[in-house]
Amino acid sequence: MQEESERLFNVAPRLEFLRSRLGLTWNDLSEQLGVSRVMLHYLRKGKKPLGVKLDFRIRQLEERVSALSSGVAHAVPHPKRLPTKQEKWMQTLKRRWTRSKASRDEIRLAIRVLYPNDADDILAWLQAR
Repeated sequence: MQEESERLFNVAPRLEFLRSRLGLTWNDLSEQLGVSRVMLHYLRKGKKPLGVKLDFRIRQLEERVSALSSGVAHAVPHPKRLPTKQEKWMQTLKRRWTRSKASRDEIRLAIRVLYPNDADDILAWLQAR
C-alpha cells in the first residue's frame, strides 16, 4: 500500500524521467498521455491528484520506455497512435477547405509552395469528401 501511495504522490520525477528519456517537450508528453499541458503542470506541482486512468497511462509509457531500453520493444503492445502535429494540421486544413470556398485558392498556392512534390496528392485528398 505504501508503494502505491508513493507512486501516486511522486509523479513529478516519473513525468520528468519519461519526458527526458523520450526526448519530448511537456506539450508532446501531455499529448502522449491524453491530458493538457496545464494538467501535467498541476500534477508536477502537487496541485492536482493523480487519477487512476492517468496513472495507468503513465505506467504504460514507463513500460514502453523500459522495454525500449532493454531491447524488447515488441513485448509491450503499443497504445493507440496519436496523430502527429502535421496530421492535425492537415485535418485543420481540410476543415478550412470544406468550410470556406473563398480560401481554396490560397490553400492551393500554399500547398504547391510547401509541398511541391506531393501537391497533387494533397489537393486530391482535400477535394475528396
